[in-house]
Amino acid sequence: MGNRNKKGVHDEPADLIGEPEASRFDNLKTLAYGGIIAVAALTMSLNDFAKTWTLPSRPMETAFFVARVILFMELAILAVRWILATHNEMEMWRRSLHNPLSNTQIHAGMFSLSVVLGVAVAFPHKIGFISGFLTVYFLVDYWTGWLADDHFERALRRTRAKPMSNIKRDELKVMEYYWLKRPQLARVTTMMFFASLSFSLALAGLVLQEPQQEAQRHRFQLAAYAVLILDVFIGETVITWWRRKRDQDIMLIRSKK
Repeated sequence: MGNRNKKGVHDEPADLIGEPEASRFDNLKTLAYGGIIAVAALTMSLNDFAKTWTLPSRPMETAFFVARVILFMELAILAVRWILATHNEMEMWRRSLHNPLSNTQIHAGMFSLSVVLGVAVAFPHKIGFISGFLTVYFLVDYWTGWLADDHFERALRRTRAKPMSNIKRDELKVMEYYWLKRPQLARVTTMMFFASLSFSLALAGLVLQEPQQEAQRHRFQLAAYAVLILDVFIGETVITWWRRKRDQDIMLIRSKK
């Protein structure tokens, strides 16, 4: 029995490529959250962020107040979830693929994301700025996502060229489906379109400065808030479902081990 177990261990290909570095990656995640807080605090001190929490005195002000609070809460939750998801997915790549992203690329990606999220959280009261900012972010995200997918595909080919267990092979199929076969870039493009629509509505409201145009200006700006809030909510709901399905499939495969 003992010899048979020893033989089985030697015959089974090694599935874990990168050694676990939980503490280093957890420190990186903590630094990213700290970066979001620092960037947000600095930006809030310069952009009249306190006006977000000014209690309304008129019905129209109430509508804007509610929209700003909802958007702020949405962006704050998004910041937490995006850092956590990015951290987990970079760790998954590092442990499962040959030639994953380098440490420099990982650090740069987490730092850039923390700056973007810190700025976004600080501008729920400036619908023109935040909608334009997110439109540009989604454009950049599209191209960085395309580059990441290309890198993933090449790393996947290298990994599959090495001996591996059937369980590892099935896990790689799940990862491939999530990164290369789900419409990831279509999702980002859709979010960019609706963020740009929100920006257009906000811009239309900004150019209406005459006193008699106030009601129309408010309608444009509230519509911009509604479009952006729904855009972020639906986009995040979709990617959350995809991640959940990926993780469930991987856990199911591992449970058969």
